[in-house]
Amino acid sequence: VSWEPEAYQLLRPREQMPVTITFSPMAPVPAFRQPLVARTAAGDVPMTHIVGKCHATEIRLSEHAVVFNNVVVKSTASRTVHLHNFGDLGSKFRFEIPASVKDIVRITPMEGYVNAMNDEILTVSFHAPRVVDAKRGRSDPNSYFIDGIKCVLDTYHPVPLTVTGRAIKQPTENVK
Repeated sequence: VSWEPEAYQLLRPREQMPVTITFSPMAPVPAFRQPLVARTAAGDVPMTHIVGKCHATEIRLSEHAVVFNNVVVKSTASRTVHLHNFGDLGSKFRFEIPASVKDIVRITPMEGYVNAMNDEILTVSFHAPRVVDAKRGRSDPNSYFIDGIKCVLDTYHPVPLTVTGRAIKQPTENVK
């Protein structure tokens, strides 16, 4: 809560002055009621009460990064991630996955609604598309670090998600 004017003001008898009170919270605020008091030379003078509450959406993912380690080529590994809404307003959500990795990463559901004070259970899947022979002295072409994934919300800023994984060949001891 802020107000204008901020500094001490001198009012003569019968004089008036507008006062602007601004309530601009950055997070949910429970209901409150506070007195507004003018401090005078004769003592405090009660003016009115300020009443407020901030309804808000506060959404987070249970994991900021989903790690898949080694995944056999042409197979898919999946992990469960929770979309938590700690706020008291629900929100629509949708995931944006860069086009270049849509065949590698999948999230279900891709869009929906997360209710206030509730979770939405998501499945993040990593599909290992191919294995490329690594060239000596170069980074591993079979490792994926995907950090352009966003959960876009109606009532909150986008929430980022990073997915990492590595495509490997089927281990020979597992082939019959």
